[in-house]
Amino acid sequence: MTEKTPAEIIQPTRYHLLVEIVKAPREIRGIAVPDERARLEDQASQMGKVLSMGPDCFMNFDVHPPVRRGTPACKVGDVVMFRSYTGTKVALRFTDGDFRLIVDDAIEGVITDPDLVRRGE
Repeated sequence: MTEKTPAEIIQPTRYHLLVEIVKAPREIRGIAVPDERARLEDQASQMGKVLSMGPDCFMNFDVHPPVRRGTPACKVGDVVMFRSYTGTKVALRFTDGDFRLIVDDAIEGVITDPDLVRRGE
């Protein structure tokens, strides 16, 4: 077992973000979701929690015009939305969490209350 966090082990470079995938529910309306279905839902996930950001995230103002100069679209700790299968999948040996390295322009929104959101079909 390691004492390092995923963000200490995987440090995004340049304009990449490290996100931890928000797991799909394992039960819906009291009915258990089969393991294979849950695995496929996780793989196609569209939500993740930002664990760390590369030093150049949201700094290309031609691509990311900020509302106010220097204001990024999201920050560490935010739960964000992105398209299914976005980014490079990463798994760590000491945790059952799934992670992705995604580029900053893949962020499509910040979810203020993740408990009220589910993946669309």
